[in-house]
Amino acid sequence: MVLYLIGFLVLLIIALSLKVSLGQSSARDVWINQEEKMPEELAKSEIFMNETEIKNSFLHGKVDQVFKTANGKLVVVDTKRRKSYRVFKSDVIQVSVYGRILRDTQPITVAPYGYIRVVAKGKVKYIKIDLLSDKKLENLVKRHYKITTGVIKPTCHCNGIFH
Repeated sequence: MVLYLIGFLVLLIIALSLKVSLGQSSARDVWINQEEKMPEELAKSEIFMNETEIKNSFLHGKVDQVFKTANGKLVVVDTKRRKSYRVFKSDVIQVSVYGRILRDTQPITVAPYGYIRVVAKGKVKYIKIDLLSDKKLENLVKRHYKITTGVIKPTCHCNGIFH
């Protein structure tokens, strides 16, 4: 943890010194463009939520970031640390749930897509995903309830890899 803090401070000092030498670029701009490689849409947005607990009447979670874009839409970003740049079905479900909660609780339009921010091998990559429809989410919630109450048995799709 101490090494991460020291690394962050070193990057901050470098970014601040670049700001002075480059003139108009801010430390945030340098970090976003060189280190983070954030999509332009997000780089020009403001952070609306950061590490925030959100819930509606039947769903809840802790969203990593929600950006409010220049055109006024909310975009969900979830960070994953992985060995490779992959997006799993569970990632899409998670971000879709956050999108649904935001649609239910915020007076601002939620984009029909989000991003998975994957950190792998020390590098960051943003992968744009389409959010699931409310109908698909509703079906998943119903299936989860039936499984947890014993009404149906879960089906396995791993071809024996995990058992």
